Amino acid sequence: MRRDSNDLQIPFGLREDRLLRPDEVVSGLACSCICPECKSPLQARHRTNPNHRSYFAHHRAVDCPGGYETAVHSMAIQILFDSGCVTIPEKKIRLRSHLPNEADLIEDFVFPSRCVVFQDCVYETRVREEESLRRWRPDLTATLKNDAILYVEVAVTHESEIEKTRDLDNLMEIDLSRLPRAIVDDAEKFERQVLELAPRKWFRCSLYDDLPIVHKKLEALKTRHEYERQARQEVQARFDREKARKTEARSQHASKIAALHAVMENTGYAERMNYLSGLSEAGIAYAKQQLAGECGSGEALPAAVNRSVSGDWLFNGHPIAWQGFIFDNYIYRKSPGKLLRTDSIADAVVREFGLASWAEELLSYSKTKRFNPPAIWFLDDSENRHLLKPELVVGFYLQSLSRPPFSYLKTRFKHQQYFIRFSSIEQKKASEEKARKAEKAKLQAAQEQANIEAARRERNEMLKEQASLKKWLPEHERLERNIKRLAEMWYQGHKKAYLCGYCHCPFIEHSCICPECGVGEPRKIGLSDHYVASFPHRLQSMPRTRVKKDYRDE
Repeated sequence: MRRDSNDLQIPFGLREDRLLRPDEVVSGLACSCICPECKSPLQARHRTNPNHRSYFAHHRAVDCPGGYETAVHSMAIQILFDSGCVTIPEKKIRLRSHLPNEADLIEDFVFPSRCVVFQDCVYETRVREEESLRRWRPDLTATLKNDAILYVEVAVTHESEIEKTRDLDNLMEIDLSRLPRAIVDDAEKFERQVLELAPRKWFRCSLYDDLPIVHKKLEALKTRHEYERQARQEVQARFDREKARKTEARSQHASKIAALHAVMENTGYAERMNYLSGLSEAGIAYAKQQLAGECGSGEALPAAVNRSVSGDWLFNGHPIAWQGFIFDNYIYRKSPGKLLRTDSIADAVVREFGLASWAEELLSYSKTKRFNPPAIWFLDDSENRHLLKPELVVGFYLQSLSRPPFSYLKTRFKHQQYFIRFSSIEQKKASEEKARKAEKAKLQAAQEQANIEAARRERNEMLKEQASLKKWLPEHERLERNIKRLAEMWYQGHKKAYLCGYCHCPFIEHSCICPECGVGEPRKIGLSDHYVASFPHRLQSMPRTRVKKDYRDE
């Protein structure tokens, strides 16, 4: 709380070792109070206006920049002494469990802020002589119910000295540095701030170190630390045993795993395909002969039986051979809509061709259900991804036949069940031609319907426009009417008139738009015997009126 050094309004005056408020003493010098800082006489200045506060002022203006802070500081200590209690700040105790070769286990235990009662207390100006020999003296020293000593510092302008905080145990500080003057002047609010609400902190505190609950928490932490260490050791032991077991199993199946790694590489895969090609010459020739009708232009072999899919090396037959077996026996020239089950087809392929012996033995260790990855326990993830079950390999092949450009099959359950959509290229072409014609007919029907709708809209618009037209007079009747109307105007003595530039109807009164046709704009004309006599000829030579829509009808 920083105040101007010239601020001489002192909130509390000192009299007979007691700090008093201005309203507690008589006004003026008769209050018999002195400044807590410089000990100069003070005057009590009372204010009757509730918006103004009472205060003490030096009887004679003196340079006393610390008067306000000293008064607040001393009154706070007096309140603590008189109350015999204070709210101490919360205390966080860090419990630590240490075990050899283990990271420390740390846990924070928090004692909340609470009010403590003094059995005895003394503040700095009344400290006992034997205690005055200590290098640093706190603002207030209190003895608690458990005979523990509590030291209290009050900070108004600055924090406690570092040396003092190092020298004293169980030292707390109450921070009044940001307390507004309005609270200082309010006795009840100021007391609550000092005793419980103002910010406070510990510099050092051992009040809780020997409490039974702290020892209980520490023992529980150590027990948990030991339990966690044993659990980790058990997990590590299981891991080591599993690793040793896996290493032993891999050594027993080293040749099979080496064969798997070979087909995982491009070179090994190519060697496997060359071997299967020689093994399946008869099957490949049969596929070429039996499925010749499915070959496209310039193809010696149908593309549908030469698909590269994951795990196609698994069977003891070249992919052309086992794919041709599947296509010929289950798809080619079979009834559309027939349901194909991948597992039964895979079983037939295994019976017909068999599996690579090393792969079959490795797959015997799989405990997973059909269509699930094998998850063999002694193989790593990469090896398990490349070693597929027969039904998965067949499922990948059937799935490839369900996608363009083939679309022989329709998926019911991916990799598991399929319906036959087309059983041959001819059937596919016929179906596509039928679909093309149906689409063309659909487009033609849609176009015809669109033309009908357009004609209907055009007719409706025409009827709507005709319904809104003026009931025009025939041309000869219109001419006779205009001639008669102009003659009547002349006989009535009118010397001028207004003639519509569109329907040629004369009017006596001027208007912006012709009242008759609602289209033309009347223009002024002069009337005379000659004009009236020649008006019929003029009308005959004027353009004929076309039937137009009256915009006023919209």
